[in-house]
Amino acid sequence: MNVSTNNLGNQVLEVIVEIAPEDYQAAVEGNLIQYQRTAVINGFRKGKAPRSLINRIYGESTLAKAVDDVHNQAIREFLEGEGAKYDLLGTLFLTSDSPRNEYKQGNTFTFKYNIAIVEMNPFEVSKDDVLTEYSIIPSPENVKVAEESILTSWGGEENADEAGENDTVVVDLKQGENVLEEVRVLVSKVAGEAHSHFLGAHPGDSFEVNVNEAFENETDRAAILDVKKEELEGIDPLYTVSVVKVLTFVPATSCQETWDKIFGEGKVTSEEQWQEAVLSYAKGPYIRQTSSVFATDARKYFLDKADVKVNADMIRLIIETNRKESDKEELTDEMIAGEIEYIKWDRVKNSILDQFSQGITENDLKASAEAYMDDYFSSYGLPHEFIAEQAEQFLKNEENRGFIERMASDNKVFGLIHSNVTIQTEELTPDQFSDKFAPKTEEKEEEDPAVSE
Repeated sequence: MNVSTNNLGNQVLEVIVEIAPEDYQAAVEGNLIQYQRTAVINGFRKGKAPRSLINRIYGESTLAKAVDDVHNQAIREFLEGEGAKYDLLGTLFLTSDSPRNEYKQGNTFTFKYNIAIVEMNPFEVSKDDVLTEYSIIPSPENVKVAEESILTSWGGEENADEAGENDTVVVDLKQGENVLEEVRVLVSKVAGEAHSHFLGAHPGDSFEVNVNEAFENETDRAAILDVKKEELEGIDPLYTVSVVKVLTFVPATSCQETWDKIFGEGKVTSEEQWQEAVLSYAKGPYIRQTSSVFATDARKYFLDKADVKVNADMIRLIIETNRKESDKEELTDEMIAGEIEYIKWDRVKNSILDQFSQGITENDLKASAEAYMDDYFSSYGLPHEFIAEQAEQFLKNEENRGFIERMASDNKVFGLIHSNVTIQTEELTPDQFSDKFAPKTEEKEEEDPAVSE
C-alpha cells in the first residue's frame, strides 16, 4: 500500500491511498480457505464444497473486507506518521473525482481524500510584545457614591418617632377578635387615603383602614393579611391599625466598629486606610470593563501575530457532516464565521499554553466556576460556601463543564500574556473610558483575509 499527499493550497491537503494486489491477496486467500473448511452449503458435506463455488459465493465480500482492512491500516499509519506533520482538522472526505473502484481480484484500488489543515505563523509571547492596560480613576463623586454604598449596605433599622415616606411602620391589624400582630408596612407602598395615615404615624397611633384600598396589589395584600391570594375575596377589608413602632433605615457610620465589621478586626484602623478601601471599592465596577478590553486587545494582537488560516468551505463541510438530524437550524455564514474564530483562537491559546508548559487543572476549573457563580449571584451577597456548592453542581453538567473549561483556559492564557509582555498603563476617567470604547455600530467589519474560500 502507498499513501501520498499533495498540499492543494487554501488549507486543504489531498491524501491518496493506493492498495495493490499484493497488499490484500494473502488475506483474501486465507479467508477463502477458512470459508472452504467451515462453510455449510446444500448438496455438499462440510468442507467439501469446490473452491470455485466458494469464490463465487464469498469472493467479492472477502475481497472488500480485505481491501477495507488494508485501507484502514493505511489511514492509521498516515495519521500517526506523515499526517502528524500537519495540524489536521476534522475528518477525511472522499473527493468527487476519486476513482470508482471495481472489486475484482488483481485490481489496484485508489482512494482520494481531502482533509482540512490549519496553518499559522510560529510565534512566542515575550517582552517585545507591547500591550496597553487601562486604569480607570474614579472621580471624587464616584468615590463618594462608593462610600455611601458601603455604609448603606452595612446599615440597619432603628426606631423612629415619626414615619417618613421610606420608613417601615410595624402595626397590629385588628378586626373583632382577630389580631394580626407586628405586621410590617412600607409607607411608600400604601395607596389612597390610608397613605396619609401611615405617613407621619407615631408609635401608639390608631386609625381605621380599608386594606383593599390601601394595598392595591393583591400579592402584597395577601402577604400582609397572611392569607392566600384566592382567599382575599371573602375577607372584610376594614381593619383597625395600631402602630407598634416606626423603623427607619440608617446607614452605618465610618468608625472603627464599622471597619471591623466590614474588613475584620484591626484590618483597617485609620481614615487613610478606610479611604484606600473605598477607592478600591469604587474601582471595582470598572475592573471587569478594563479586563475585558485588555483581553479583547490581547486576543486580537496574538491572532494577528499568529495569522491563523483555515478553509471556510472545509469548515462548513465538517459542521454539516457532524450535525445531528435533529439540528433544524439553518447553517448560516455567521455560524461558520463563529466556528472559524473559535478554531483560530483555540490554536493560539494552545500555542501559548505549550510555550509556558501550562495546562488546565481541576483547581483552575473550580476557581473559574466559582468566579462565574459569584458574578451570577453578585447582587445577593451570598456566602462563599453557597457559591462553592453552586459551582460544584454547575460543573457536573457536561455542557457547563465545557463552557467553564473554555473560560478557565482563557483566564490562564490572558494571565500568561499579562505576566510576559510589556504593559503600558494608561489612566482614564470613567467618561474618557466610555467615550474611547463606546460601541461603533456604524463601522463595517472588514473581511477576514485569513479565511480562504
